[in-house]
Amino acid sequence: MTLGFEMAGFDVRLAVEHDDIAAEAHRLNFPHCDVMENDIKEISGNDILNRLGLNVGDVDVIIGGPPCQGFSNAGQRAIDDPRNELLLEYARIVLQVQPKYFVMENVRGLMSFNNGDTLRSFIEELQVEYQITEPLRVLKASKFGVPQNRKRLFVLGVRRDLNQMLPYPEESHIDPDDLRFEYNHQSESHSSIEKKDGKEYCPTVADAISDLPNVDEFEELIAGDTLPISNYSNMCSKFALIMRREITDSTDFSTVRPTWDHNIITNLKRTMHDERIVKEFASLLEGQNHRSRRKKLLSRGLSPTIRAGTKSDKGSYTALRPIHYKFPRVITVREAARLMSFPDWMIFHETKWHGFRLVGNAVPPLLAKAVANEIIELLKRG
Repeated sequence: MTLGFEMAGFDVRLAVEHDDIAAEAHRLNFPHCDVMENDIKEISGNDILNRLGLNVGDVDVIIGGPPCQGFSNAGQRAIDDPRNELLLEYARIVLQVQPKYFVMENVRGLMSFNNGDTLRSFIEELQVEYQITEPLRVLKASKFGVPQNRKRLFVLGVRRDLNQMLPYPEESHIDPDDLRFEYNHQSESHSSIEKKDGKEYCPTVADAISDLPNVDEFEELIAGDTLPISNYSNMCSKFALIMRREITDSTDFSTVRPTWDHNIITNLKRTMHDERIVKEFASLLEGQNHRSRRKKLLSRGLSPTIRAGTKSDKGSYTALRPIHYKFPRVITVREAARLMSFPDWMIFHETKWHGFRLVGNAVPPLLAKAVANEIIELLKRG
């Protein structure tokens, strides 16, 4: 979310994050952004404003995604999960800070969780001070240029004294799931993104990751996680070139991490499969599921939702990682990051478990950017 709002032109000044791994990743990638490594239940809006040197009402926007595992259809949807309380903590902070706008992202399962009462309580808490954009919408990431079938609920609000309505962004891309015609790319990846009816075609899985090296060819990636950039393929899509920062996106105003080493590719650590699993993966057709429920990616389609897994205090559950469409292995953290629209200058934890957790818990930057652009337009109007 931070990256997407930076891409739109926001100066993201402060983050609140209780998870130490996530807080460190945020500091590393956004060194100009202060991080309060606190449980949000233990801080107040005044604590945040004092840290920023601002007054009530000065902040333009608060953005965030309270932990969603308690609401997710992929989880146990436990009503008594303590993480569910963080939704109202988010509302409390918004009411105490009084930003002009807020953006709350969560899993779409929140809409039906507890018969909708949890989401309804959240909205009722904020409606006194904020105009909520209704009807609420679930946004599909691929409709905004992210090569992933990720659907997330966004709740948008505007402080009532502004007398504005914050619209949801218009979809900018056509995704492969909606195409009723022959996909007309002649190879795994292409050098230009075509348009139809004013909308671009969403990049496919192959567009996103086909230029990345096959990590199984490198012994050093059993223990390490980096390779020289000479291992990039020169046959790649416009999307990949943007991720590699070889093409500059004129609509991207984010600041590249200053410690980025342009000469290496990070987060490529291998997953070692035994010979039987390798043969089983190799025998699958694109789009088929392995008996482990891992799906083999469709080269010309979308990735399924990249999931996070859990921390050790929640059982150290490792989320199922999709199988590469071409190679008989699961994808790397870097490939997962590409499928989320994270550029290669972003760095994640060197362990696969934490790396996937960071990627899977995130909001795709291009999706966040689309929402942020709507707020930028309202701020320009004054």
